Amino acid sequence: MENARRVLAAALAVTASLFFAACGAATQMGANTPAFVNQTSMRDTDFQTLAAAKWSQAQTETSSQWTDLWAAYRSLQNEPADPNCYTGAISCEGFIPPIPGAASVAPKGIVVQAVPDVPAGPGTPNQSNPTRIISCVGGTGFCNAYVVLDPCNINVPASTPDNMGPYEMQNCILHQLGYDVSRR
Repeated sequence: MENARRVLAAALAVTASLFFAACGAATQMGANTPAFVNQTSMRDTDFQTLAAAKWSQAQTETSSQWTDLWAAYRSLQNEPADPNCYTGAISCEGFIPPIPGAASVAPKGIVVQAVPDVPAGPGTPNQSNPTRIISCVGGTGFCNAYVVLDPCNINVPASTPDNMGPYEMQNCILHQLGYDVSRR
């Protein structure tokens, strides 16, 4: 019985230590986390300026326009949405109205990472290098950029690191607001 109490006390002590260490680390990391993390070939000052502008554009679009949560799905299915869906004139599955709160969503630790361009060759849409495209997540084709969430990481072609948004940043905003962007 005494050994069981000692084991329980030790387990509680370790758990409490880990909890407090994690809380401290999260607080420290949160306080020092930049809005955008540059993992591209761009000069950091240019990168930060462009990233802030693209984020601002994504905020404006999300807070003032209808948004298609199924855009990538529609593209893969070759089924474009009716143009009236973007105005709210008709009800369309996968569309959401403007979200005024999107204008106040702040970027925090958004990583923009350059990945190698897909080489030109048979089966690629661009036949000269650099192709300015990358393989999409999951190998579903080619794209100009894509987002991996939790946290928000934007992958861009190494040859065109400025392909970071605003569409990709809009995905980050929508995700932070709790929307399912798995079909974007």
